[in-house]
Order: sequence, then C-alpha cells, then structure tokens
Amino acid sequence: MISHKYFWYFLMIGALALWACAVALIVFFEFEYRWVLLVALLILHCGEIPYTMKLLKGKKSPVTIAAKTFLFGFTWWLPFNKGIVNN
Repeated sequence: MISHKYFWYFLMIGALALWACAVALIVFFEFEYRWVLLVALLILHCGEIPYTMKLLKGKKSPVTIAAKTFLFGFTWWLPFNKGIVNN
C-alpha cells in the first residue's frame, strides 16, 4: 500500500487541504492563536527544503524541488526519491 503511487497522491491532496485550512483559519476565524498552524506549516516545510535540495540534486530543478517541497512536504519528495511517483 505504501509503495502505491495513489497512496502518496492522496497524502499530497491532504497536504494541500491542510494549507487551505490554515489559510481559512486566518482569514475567516478570529481567535488568539490562529497564526500558529500557518507558522508551523511554514517552518516545517521550509525546514525540509535544504535537506531535499541535497537529496534530489540533479534530479529536478532547484525551483521545482523547493516549490513542491513547500507545497507537499515529504509526501512529494519521499515517493519521488524512491521512484514511486515521477512528477
């Protein structure tokens, strides 16, 4: 199951949904710690970029690596590195 590409595509959709929820919380709801989820996502995904750049050097352009890591996190680079997905 974990080696099936649709499993990883499902997780990538979940990553995008998490971004959408974080933005929606900030825009539509008012509570004291509404920025926490967005800031945590930013830190987590930006923190993965240097590691992913080294790991996938030469396999994709640096812009593609950074953008997809920022959007999808490990749900993109892990299966790409293992050859499960090739986009």
